[in-house]
Order: sequence, then C-alpha cells, then structure tokens
Amino acid sequence: MRPVNAERLVEQWTDLHGIAGQPALEERDGGHLRRVWHGPDGKALVEAHTIAGMAHGAPIHAGVGPGRCGVAGPATLNVGVSSTHAIVEFWGLAPRSDAAAASASPRTPNLVH
Repeated sequence: MRPVNAERLVEQWTDLHGIAGQPALEERDGGHLRRVWHGPDGKALVEAHTIAGMAHGAPIHAGVGPGRCGVAGPATLNVGVSSTHAIVEFWGLAPRSDAAAASASPRTPNLVH
C-alpha cells in the first residue's frame, strides 16, 4: 500500500473513534514504525505499522518460533515483522509477544499495514 493511502486509513479510523491527532505511542525498531492511538479509557483503538523500504506484499517474520511464521515468497515478504501475529495480538486473540503488551489493550480492532 502506498504510504499516503495508509495515512488516509489511519485518519478514517481515528476520526471514527474521535481520537484524531498525534498517536499516544510511537515506537521505532530499525525500519519499523509502530504507532498507537488510545481512547479516553487508555485502551488502544487504532494501531498502524510502517515498514521502511517494504515492497507490496504481506509482511512476515519467516521461520519457526515466537512471532514467526511462514516462508517468504513473491507476495509474502520476510521483513522481520509478522502481520499475522500483530493482527491477532491487537484483536486480543493471542497474548502480546513484545514489550508493547502494556500499551495495547485491545477493544476495537483497527490495524493498518
């Protein structure tokens, strides 16, 4: 997805939740940027991930083990971040596997990649 389109999706969801503006949390890990917007109760409502230099495809962290899955291919790109894991963690379907666990208590799922 083009970065401008991702930003428009973030604006759509933050406007819908009445939390437009700067994210409550912004983390960088190498070329990966994670931003989180919280509601008035402190729960994460919108989360956006940006991976610098990533081509169009599904981001994965290939291999076996915590936070890893899949095999890289034409449409699955091994960029060290698993979109599958990030989505299920944000939606509360699996426990957070990273230090962000405390900042992202899920309530309404909205994930933009």
